[in-house]
Amino acid sequence: MPITILPINNKDEKELSDLCFRTSFVYPDPKLKEFINWRWLIPYCRTEAANSFKAYDSEKNIIAGYILSTLDTINFEKKCISLYQNDSEIRNRQFLNSNELSKEEIARFNSLYIYPVSKKEDPDYKIKIEYPAHLHIDVHPDYQGKGLGHKLTDTLIAHLKDKKCKGLHLSVGSTNLKGISFYKKYGFTQLTDNIDDGIYFGLKL
Repeated sequence: MPITILPINNKDEKELSDLCFRTSFVYPDPKLKEFINWRWLIPYCRTEAANSFKAYDSEKNIIAGYILSTLDTINFEKKCISLYQNDSEIRNRQFLNSNELSKEEIARFNSLYIYPVSKKEDPDYKIKIEYPAHLHIDVHPDYQGKGLGHKLTDTLIAHLKDKKCKGLHLSVGSTNLKGISFYKKYGFTQLTDNIDDGIYFGLKL
């Protein structure tokens, strides 16, 4: 399998967005594709490309997976606020057009749309200080179970160590048993029980 791990670039955004939505198991409703991509992928493409990588299959000419990261989560949150405030493409975008969503779900999507900047009283604030980097990873279904997630994570961790980053954290959905198993086997330590439907893991670098 001719897979090469490469830094992402701005030309990858559409293909990465398609993969992000395809692998989303939390919000599979097509009406929410835009929300999913703007929340979990596009901010990284536009502000953290230097810290994010793709797995490229040169034989099929497709992106088989990606890993997105930042060296400093709290600083990334601030960059997201600036991105959303200054990008006219998304400034006024709201997720209010799905008749199938309840008012509570709509309110939740709108509140999640912009990353809030962490505060000291937040339950995960200390984690973001002690383990400042974080990651999101997705692998195309056709490439899962072949070690690609491990290879992407290895690449990111080597990069973070080179940048003198002291720690890496992530949050996994409490029902994502496959993801939880992967991170435990990789060597991440479980830091919390369930917080807002997510379990935090950390890795000292």
